[in-house]
Amino acid sequence: MKKEGIIIALFLFVIMFSSSVFAAGENCTITTRASCSAGNIVLGLSNYTNAHGELASEGNYNYVLCCNFAGSTTCTGSNKVLGLSSATNAHAEQPNGTAYLTDVCYEQLTVTATTENCGENLSIASLTDFTNAHIGGINDYDIKLCGTSPNFGPGESAFWSSNGLDQISSLEVVPGTSKVKLILKNSQLSQGTVVNLDIREKDLFFDDEIRTLTATIGVNGSAETEWTITSEDLAKTENNDYSQFYFSVNSKESNYLSISMLNISTCSSKVICSDYTTKSSCEADTCQIFSNSAPSNLNCNDPNVNCFCGWDSDKGKCGFNFETSNPETNVTLGKCVFAESTGDDCSDGFLSYSWVTSWTGNTEDRPAACIDGTRVLECPAQIQLPFFGVWNFFLASLVIAIVYLVMLIVKRNRK
Repeated sequence: MKKEGIIIALFLFVIMFSSSVFAAGENCTITTRASCSAGNIVLGLSNYTNAHGELASEGNYNYVLCCNFAGSTTCTGSNKVLGLSSATNAHAEQPNGTAYLTDVCYEQLTVTATTENCGENLSIASLTDFTNAHIGGINDYDIKLCGTSPNFGPGESAFWSSNGLDQISSLEVVPGTSKVKLILKNSQLSQGTVVNLDIREKDLFFDDEIRTLTATIGVNGSAETEWTITSEDLAKTENNDYSQFYFSVNSKESNYLSISMLNISTCSSKVICSDYTTKSSCEADTCQIFSNSAPSNLNCNDPNVNCFCGWDSDKGKCGFNFETSNPETNVTLGKCVFAESTGDDCSDGFLSYSWVTSWTGNTEDRPAACIDGTRVLECPAQIQLPFFGVWNFFLASLVIAIVYLVMLIVKRNRK
């Protein structure tokens, strides 16, 4: 009887474990209609990528967007996946678009369009643009459709990030300048709740207490705050050990962050975003210069504006970027990308540069600040180029010669 009880318990554990694994593994992919159950079809597609779309009920296409969890395609007002220009053979637009009247909806999904990766949210599909778009898999195009749901959402997580979306485990810093974001996702806490984020550095016996920050829970139980890393913070570690920083919030511990120190002279040649030459330094914005590149009519402190240095993989260059979001829905409206160029330097204490912009959202949502332009920046004192030219060398040499001559005369007079 005892053995039978153990077997039953193990059997129940396996069932529960399997269920939890499945619950954490929801996904949506483009596949053939024949390989997807009718109750799992979100919409029909003309191909795997670069596709036109149709409602799931139409059945004209051999390809579908298929989720591995069954759901209703009835629209409730909050579960729109995307808009279609017609019931079949249609172009698509982002879920908060209003140009198209045919809505594709699924279960209890709340879908947003973003130019960033979906992170822990459900990856659904991608679009060639925010409207009048073709449809592809999540990695095919820049506009990502990401979903959350009370039934299929990810679990709570806490992690370090440089852009607010992607987790990082290492960071190069200039003390007093560099910043890092502390992210809490899917906490199940009520919106408006204030939480403490306790930063520590891991040690063998007693962890070093570095600093406590606060953040306010927003929509979807998430919170974010920013730590400006100072020399005083780093001095609190034992034996200058910067390898395992972590933070705890809501009984959840983050991943470890390893910090490596950069000399302040590293930032001496960095004025605008395009001065970064690598993807990692650009996205981390180690010298925190993104605001230098912002046009004068853009307020990067606006909660509906996200300013940052972004890497252009096609051009292999860094440039200033900013995103705007709808203040009511928090949905991203689009991203403005600046292609910066300059033939100037800081030899006269000023830097002249120009930029060309491109906008990824709907034309009517394009902000006034997303426009081509030019600007002259005053260079920080420590990065102005040395004035020590030929004449300065001659004058310095003359002064040194005079000093030695005086010393020689004084020495002879003493004799």
